[in-house]
Amino acid sequence: MNDLHSGGAIFSIDYLNSIHYYLFLDLYSAQEIGFRNFDDNEINYFDELLRSLELACKNKNLSEILNILDDLWSFQLFCNGNTRTLIAYFKILCLAFNLPFNIDLNSKIVSGYNFLRKLVIMNS
Repeated sequence: MNDLHSGGAIFSIDYLNSIHYYLFLDLYSAQEIGFRNFDDNEINYFDELLRSLELACKNKNLSEILNILDDLWSFQLFCNGNTRTLIAYFKILCLAFNLPFNIDLNSKIVSGYNFLRKLVIMNS
């Protein structure tokens, strides 16, 4: 796992896209799982969020990691499957940086993060 996040490769739009395609290529057509259209300013903002995410992971700041993932989720990067993609990404980050993934989906922490709250609703 350490090789996976060396050099920042894990903190890229391409990495998120790879996760998304892996999860959904059998379920949706390529058009349905692709990125939505974003302008250059939005793409630059996503890159900034991912750089901030790298720092938060290195500092093991779980609250900041969840805030950044929630910001990414709010943009709905993909046409379908945003919540599941970001949950998978979060799990990968937890493994890569030895972060605890022991969030009780019934706890109050979930209500503060849209992408986690959506996961609870999907699993109800």
